[in-house]
Amino acid sequence: MKKRVISTLTVSTFCLLISSCVAVSKRKFWAWSKLKSETTSTPYVAFIEINLTKETVFLPTPLIMTEINYSQNYLLDIDFHTDTINQYKSLDSIQYSISAPGNSVTQAGVLPIKNGKLSIRSYSPGIYRAQCTTEPRIQLGKQKQGLNGTFIIYATDINNQPKPVFINDISLAYHKPKLWGFF
Repeated sequence: MKKRVISTLTVSTFCLLISSCVAVSKRKFWAWSKLKSETTSTPYVAFIEINLTKETVFLPTPLIMTEINYSQNYLLDIDFHTDTINQYKSLDSIQYSISAPGNSVTQAGVLPIKNGKLSIRSYSPGIYRAQCTTEPRIQLGKQKQGLNGTFIIYATDINNQPKPVFINDISLAYHKPKLWGFF
């Protein structure tokens, strides 16, 4: 028995070292994004992506890297782009209202945004971007369906004036837990 376990681990490690493909076990999450040409937020924003997910850490195992839940509650992961720094300086907080289709509001509130400063990325010149999250405080229970959401992102513009960005009545697509591969 002991020899079989050692042999299996040795072969798995060898396969991992010679293979360029690693599988990643992804947890369930909800996502919404709008491309530059489709974004209708007021004021205008080049691109917004909102993910509703649990805070996770990666556990490296042979051939499969597994995400382990770090918290019981969900957080909002926000990817926010603008074409000019003259619009926004930082994202401060987000007001959210999330409901199941045809049902009343499941969760609503306001969460502070962590690391919401807009900065230019070396790999995307001319685009100002904030990749940020909220604290994991959203409780959804055992939802396994798409959700509806309304969001207001409270931002600060370059003149230190408040500027809200409205994202009204969107559908958050449900993504089931599965193995994803990447090279």
